[in-house]
Amino acid sequence: MKYIDLNFDSIKKLDKKEFVLLPVGSIEVHGPNLPLGSDMYIAEAFTNLIGTKIKSIIMPSVPYGHADITKKIFGTINMDHDILTNYIYNIIINLINLGFERIVIINIHRDNELAIKLVVDRIFRDTSIPVLFINLYDD
Repeated sequence: MKYIDLNFDSIKKLDKKEFVLLPVGSIEVHGPNLPLGSDMYIAEAFTNLIGTKIKSIIMPSVPYGHADITKKIFGTINMDHDILTNYIYNIIINLINLGFERIVIINIHRDNELAIKLVVDRIFRDTSIPVLFINLYDD
């Protein structure tokens, strides 16, 4: 189920024990043949696949990421590390304020890793709620 398809009544009635999945990607250059949104598309596809396996709510993607390696290449949209960290933090804290506690961040872009780890740590310190971080680049 997609979060953006819900309305006021349906969001209030949802079982807050469902998983909430947040895909995080990047808009950056991947050479001459791949689209700028490749990371976002992969994050969304992986998140949608998870969503077919478990009862969950799929959040809209965070399309922008920290693109330190490619930031000087024409076409890349680079988010400042602190802005990205605060942006994702605010999404998660709003979900927690709505009553959701089973939140999963699915990242497909390596340069986002530090920002997301900081978010997960800060959320836990502020709320005692653990957030699962799936990083597709972990070895």
